[in-house]
Amino acid sequence: MKKFKIYAVKILVFLALFRILLFFMQKIFGYIRLPDGYELIIQLGASGIMVLLALLLTSFLTRNDDDEVFTQARRDGQ
Repeated sequence: MKKFKIYAVKILVFLALFRILLFFMQKIFGYIRLPDGYELIIQLGASGIMVLLALLLTSFLTRNDDDEVFTQARRDGQ
């Protein structure tokens, strides 16, 4: 049950960060005008970067130093 709670928190943090970044991306693309042929390509690239950024921030915000991997590495002196 504890692992389920940990994963649920990580999923909720990711979704919240994704929604915040999506809000900013919509505002940015609302103000700029791009040629029709390139607009979708640039938005697709920005969406990919946004997902990667949300995953990276989620991993930093929900990092748990009490995980078995971290405690085992500390015991081994790494």
